[in-house]
Amino acid sequence: MGAKTPVLERAKVDQIVAGETPLDFAAQFATVPWRIGRRGTLEILLVTSRTSRHWLLPKGWLVRGKSAMESAEIEAFEEAGVQGKMRNKPIGAFAYNKILKTGEALPCRVTVFSLKVKKLLDDWPEAGQRERAWFDIAVAADAVYEPQLRDFLLGLSRSEPIALLR
Repeated sequence: MGAKTPVLERAKVDQIVAGETPLDFAAQFATVPWRIGRRGTLEILLVTSRTSRHWLLPKGWLVRGKSAMESAEIEAFEEAGVQGKMRNKPIGAFAYNKILKTGEALPCRVTVFSLKVKKLLDDWPEAGQRERAWFDIAVAADAVYEPQLRDFLLGLSRSEPIALLR
């Protein structure tokens, strides 16, 4: 859908997660795809990474010519096969170290947007490369590998997530 380029940004002191120092971070953008499940509870969709097969949120780099929100929406379509209504303001952020093919760690700051899923596609660009599954937020927090993503999801689960995601 377009060339993807990491954007480096200077972390602001008020955005630093506990234990971090003000370093340059590569900026990524993600969605929390969500729905109200059959039991009337909030569920979020996670996908597996292509290489490690760890559960995570659909995320990626800024797409050239697109906003952060649009880039997150494109990643949700490409990685998870979902379409829906995006909330135009981020619902939060988390940091993690992306392990590159060279084995080096690249510090990343992920800005997260809410996506209320309206359509779950049977065929999507990365369907053969990833798995996807619906989770209760607390169960999703246990399923993810990255501790900062786990903390972000636990924070959602404690803060009236339906009100936060709408």
